[in-house]
Amino acid sequence: MKIYFYKRHFDFPEYRYEADFPERFTFAINQEKLPPHGSYLIIEKLGNFETPKFYITKIKRKDKITTFDHRISCVDVREITFSLSDVIKLLNLKQDRFSKSEIILLLADKKPKLNNLIGYIEKNNVDLKGYFNKKERKPVRLTVETSIQAIDAFATAFDVFGLNRHSYTRLTEEQIMDWEVEKLSPFMSSDPDGKHYLEMGDRRLYIQKVHNTAIERCLGVDLIYNFIDEHRIIFIQYKCFNHDDRKYYKSKDTNLDSEIKKMTDFDFIKNCRNISTQELRDLRICDCPMFVKLCSREISDKKEEPYGYYYGICVWSRLTKQEKAFIDYEDEPKISNSLFKDLVRAGLIGTIKPEAKILNEKLLRSFGDGRLTLIFTEQRVVDNR
Repeated sequence: MKIYFYKRHFDFPEYRYEADFPERFTFAINQEKLPPHGSYLIIEKLGNFETPKFYITKIKRKDKITTFDHRISCVDVREITFSLSDVIKLLNLKQDRFSKSEIILLLADKKPKLNNLIGYIEKNNVDLKGYFNKKERKPVRLTVETSIQAIDAFATAFDVFGLNRHSYTRLTEEQIMDWEVEKLSPFMSSDPDGKHYLEMGDRRLYIQKVHNTAIERCLGVDLIYNFIDEHRIIFIQYKCFNHDDRKYYKSKDTNLDSEIKKMTDFDFIKNCRNISTQELRDLRICDCPMFVKLCSREISDKKEEPYGYYYGICVWSRLTKQEKAFIDYEDEPKISNSLFKDLVRAGLIGTIKPEAKILNEKLLRSFGDGRLTLIFTEQRVVDNR
């Protein structure tokens, strides 16, 4: 057992103005040494509150989502009564340890003071008794916070390339989270920079999972399909309906307005006729490269992808302005999974070269980091045999 402390409480902008963390959430961090699966993490959350709040969580999974960012998936999140100064005294820790790293290992197995730390936490939080001994329940389904986006991306990409569903191996949740794409199919690989792609013949499609990364903070999207040689890039933001009634309730999504603003903050999207159309019945398929996928939060073991539909961002923006409190599958126009794949396969959706350049320049201006570029020179391995 290992217990860590995370001091960068300001790294959670999506939860800064919410009273509590959700029971499950993920966050990205630029640090190589991360808490392993099954360990515990204590987080200080400041946000807009005068006094910090502390939470403890179990690390469900960690994965490398870009060449420099990592993501930690947290489950069973609980608010706790906790004092860092008291713990430093209790464990006789050196204060300077907390200035050397973002995530600090407090104690690990076989350390005599581990029980002291657990005892301190349980004494001050009666409801946590047994928290450190509870066995993890094996998940039956895949959830949106872990692997639904990756599963959906793989299934879509393989269909676009005309590959039979039985030609690739269904990955475990652990393999998906670790992006072990080479085990998915001989057509799936990674370049020397760690970018993942599907290749068949002379065609190559890069699949970039950017949820909770700098790219999402700039463009408001979760997933990118990048046909790099065509300068054709397709952006996807995932939204999930309520499990009970299959409705997406706008008021429950605190990121809705900011994501729409980011995804539509380009002249070639602002000038789309759907943005200014007065009647919903006049909305049409357009050339916007940004899409929202409204889908199920789970994928059953018998399914290959989540049930759902796509909406162009211009259409989605209009639908969110309706008076009713929710969006569901009755709202039109929408694009089915199969139709979306047909449009991608035919090259009818995605950016053109000038649009790709504009999007890429904004991304690089926002962060000044060349590693975020969406337009790059491919590194291909040449077989001289």
